[in-house]
Amino acid sequence: MRQSVSTSSNDAQVTATPPADNLPASLQGTQVPGDISADANGDLVINRGLRDFFDYFLSASSEESAATIRSRVIAAAKARLEPRARQQLLDVYDDYVAYKATAAEAVAAVSGNGLARATARLAALRRVRAQTLRPDVVRAFFGDDDVYDDYEMTKAEILTDRTSSATEKAEKLARLRAGLPAALSNGIAVAETVQTLQAVTSDWRQRGGSPAELRSIRQELVGAEATERLEALDAQNAQWSARVAGYMDRRAVILSDASLSEGERQRAVADLRAQNFSDTESIRIGALERIHDSSDSATSHAAATSSN
Repeated sequence: MRQSVSTSSNDAQVTATPPADNLPASLQGTQVPGDISADANGDLVINRGLRDFFDYFLSASSEESAATIRSRVIAAAKARLEPRARQQLLDVYDDYVAYKATAAEAVAAVSGNGLARATARLAALRRVRAQTLRPDVVRAFFGDDDVYDDYEMTKAEILTDRTSSATEKAEKLARLRAGLPAALSNGIAVAETVQTLQAVTSDWRQRGGSPAELRSIRQELVGAEATERLEALDAQNAQWSARVAGYMDRRAVILSDASLSEGERQRAVADLRAQNFSDTESIRIGALERIHDSSDSATSHAAATSSN
């Protein structure tokens, strides 16, 4: 970890700069990302863009040597920074490369599974960061990651807490989300919210919770309007399930009627389907029939095998 700035150039450590048009395959046709700049005093600005800049070149580590990648970093820095800031950039780059190598070893040494392993892995990464990077670099490179990682760890603890009801979990999760910085909260994907809702709803179902409790859960996690839409969808699904169940019962009666020929049974089933479902719905019903019949066939085969 470098604490001071040296104005003696590290550029001399690289004997040749690879041509910009001879990029590895993974980088061809791409633009160098990252906001790298110097402040009014000529010192390098430490921000997340600097990490993106490094990661862009390091992403080709399976295609190029470490020396070649460092040469590309130097070449790109020369086009953007004066010598003082460029030297600072190279110091941070070398520390960052050392961090990534040490972090990989530390993570590989973590044992266990589940939440305990995830917690130990995060602790190992943070320990290595503190040992290899300056504090200001850690904050700039990993500040947002740390907030999100803490959020994910706490969320996992809430979801696996056997002492809390589904409603209590929903309330805790809502408070947890509300405590996130606005930029991070807005950036959390809808899919993540849906997954959380599914997990808590599954817990509610396993506990035999009430409809009122489910409504409270949904309101905490997705709000009143979304809850109303979900309840309307529940009603539609319940109605559909009842229609399907009724149809399947009547279909079973027809198929078991020994007084009908096979052709008569199939025609009767087709008439029953047409009377109860639209053309579009009939496509879904056909799929459900095949699943139902396949399940019955497998059950009958298993029973026959067992009896033998």
